[in-house]
Amino acid sequence: MILEKALKVLDEQEALIRGELIVVAVSGGPDSVALLHLLRRTREALGIDLHVASLNHGMRGPAGQDDLDFVAELAARWGLPVTTGFADVPRRSKAWGIGIEAAARRARYAFLAGTALQLGCRIVAVGHHAQDQAETILMNVLRGSGNRGLRGMRALSEMPDQPGIRLWRPLLRLSKAEIEQYCRQHQLPFRLDESNADLSFRRNFIRHEIIGRLERLNPAALAAFERLSESAAVDEDFIESQFELAVTPLTTAAAESWRIGKDDFARLHPALQRRFVSRAFRQLSGGALSHRQT
Repeated sequence: MILEKALKVLDEQEALIRGELIVVAVSGGPDSVALLHLLRRTREALGIDLHVASLNHGMRGPAGQDDLDFVAELAARWGLPVTTGFADVPRRSKAWGIGIEAAARRARYAFLAGTALQLGCRIVAVGHHAQDQAETILMNVLRGSGNRGLRGMRALSEMPDQPGIRLWRPLLRLSKAEIEQYCRQHQLPFRLDESNADLSFRRNFIRHEIIGRLERLNPAALAAFERLSESAAVDEDFIESQFELAVTPLTTAAAESWRIGKDDFARLHPALQRRFVSRAFRQLSGGALSHRQT
């Protein structure tokens, strides 16, 4: 049942990935090991080639290097090429002036993008699953990210700050329990990251303290988050299309400014006004804008 569910997702995206070289991000945990195993089983049918990539974030001492060694050995056993790397995330966090979780994410994507570019690859596969989706949506809500944040992650999206490289999430509709069952069914080896239980990290707190309670209130909570994500994505696509039709022709955009006439701006629906401000802010600063009602 789990394999069939995963294969259905692969079939839906076959046209996008057929014949591609896929960089597979593997940390050594059950999610990424299951992802690599699934893609390895289906690579001939999909006509894809695989290249494993694994990064030591420099946050867990010898355990981080042990994870890297495990991934390298697993890739060799399965006959797959592998690229490994190291990033001193705590140092980068201080240098960049951002939190440790954000720094780890930025370093990881930079490593994966660098690996993909070196190989001439356009797609990086990651092991995000349904719980990750729910966590992402809740984190976006806490940041006040607006309707865009309710979309969460998409099965295929552009990698942040890396135009031309796409993130692919084949396991996004599978739950953590289903992935762990897949690992047991196929007797897959994996490693567990003890830092995932550290509640000082925001995502871990949401995972252990909030998602679990929501599932006790509603056993179908993950499916509800999936429906919310799809609904928000449809709404976002509509608003974006209306922006291109109604606002873009009125806008003068340059490297250091985004301009629209005061009267033109006043006639816009508030949703389009917000979209103008948000897009201008992102384009000019490279940052993200929260939506607050006063």
